[in-house]
Amino acid sequence: MERAEKAGLKQYFKFGAFGSDAIERSVLVKIALKKAKDGFGFEFDGNNAFLLGDTPRDIVAGKTAGVKTMGIAGDFSTKDLEEAGADFVLEDLKDTKKVLAIIFNERV
Repeated sequence: MERAEKAGLKQYFKFGAFGSDAIERSVLVKIALKKAKDGFGFEFDGNNAFLLGDTPRDIVAGKTAGVKTMGIAGDFSTKDLEEAGADFVLEDLKDTKKVLAIIFNERV
């Protein structure tokens, strides 16, 4: 059983890359992009893929893999995530209209 199953996360995702797939986070992003391509039949890249993360390491991984990044504050502040280079930073995901506007490149 992989970690996503143990943590009860697998039921929420059609695919993904988790810590059990690779140690380096940017490699995880690339694995997820490949699984997305295999599952949906088209290429995901920096124009149509986002990494949502709550740590500076998540943001760096997304930038290294060439995707857009959205930092979600929590254990790390919005400032920490901005300094890590996040394309977008939010306090939380409660404002789903704002989150979707960012993802679909609409005016917020």
